[in-house]
Amino acid sequence: MIEYLKYRLDVFLKKQFDNTSRETIQKWIKGGLVKLNGQVQTSTKILVSSDDDIVVDKIPEQKITISPIKNNLKVYFQDEHIIVIEKTADLISHPAPSIPKDKHTLVNYVLFHSKKLADTAGNNRPGVVHRLDKDTSGVMVFAKSNEAYYSLIKMFEKHKMRREYKAVVWNWITEDQIYKDPLGPDPNDFRKRTVRIDGVKAETIVQPVKVFGKERISLVNCTLHTGRTHQIRVHLAYHGFPVVGDPVYGSDQRYLKNVNDNDLLKIAVKDNSRQLLHAHTLGFKHPITKEEMLFHSDIPQEFYDILDKCEDV
Repeated sequence: MIEYLKYRLDVFLKKQFDNTSRETIQKWIKGGLVKLNGQVQTSTKILVSSDDDIVVDKIPEQKITISPIKNNLKVYFQDEHIIVIEKTADLISHPAPSIPKDKHTLVNYVLFHSKKLADTAGNNRPGVVHRLDKDTSGVMVFAKSNEAYYSLIKMFEKHKMRREYKAVVWNWITEDQIYKDPLGPDPNDFRKRTVRIDGVKAETIVQPVKVFGKERISLVNCTLHTGRTHQIRVHLAYHGFPVVGDPVYGSDQRYLKNVNDNDLLKIAVKDNSRQLLHAHTLGFKHPITKEEMLFHSDIPQEFYDILDKCEDV
């Protein structure tokens, strides 16, 4: 019999409503908008598990005005149905009530180039069919028409998108790896994911590209067969290969604690401001024309700022 991990109701819901503040979620619960196993539940602290039936009544979406902002975003492809762009690091994918109004998001930038985006995803997420973490860069597709939106969403749900990432990780990966550890919310930190026996299916294929000598660093290619939150970062860290620069699952200081402060790699890692994870390949059938489409993005300079300080094996 599986013993399900327990965590607070507000923490559980925070994971389901990723872009909603915990304070807002607590108001939903106290306001009687949440049912637990068929009964209205107003306690935010009651412990629940993924085996419980939790329903949130329809919540009025807080309307956010999204204005196009002029930018130099790289556009790979655009027609009347989709736009394919390159996201830079340190950029949130879309607006949310918890994000300051003066904070620019990727949607603001995309809208400048596309002029319109599909509105079926909600007022705060126009055109959004997938996301990259704030400090992950790389290729993304947005839907401009509602028809394209529904088709792309179905492709993601059925894992028919080709998604490959490059990552710089600590330790040597010298052979291909297949990670199938199920993932779920971390009961100790609502912002994180962790490997759990009662988690959802997740599969990542990791292939070494190059390994580096005394620094014990690897450049790897990661292919997603599912698309869970933080999937690559959690799988790599769980198996002992945390992404360099990852502020949540990484451990840069652990690997550098015995390194001289004047070491060029140590200086470069300290100066690095992002996790070294980049979505370099995105492939799919055009949602309307069914044409095969494949986009590649170059590895960012920040990767070379680290790798150039390493010695080849």
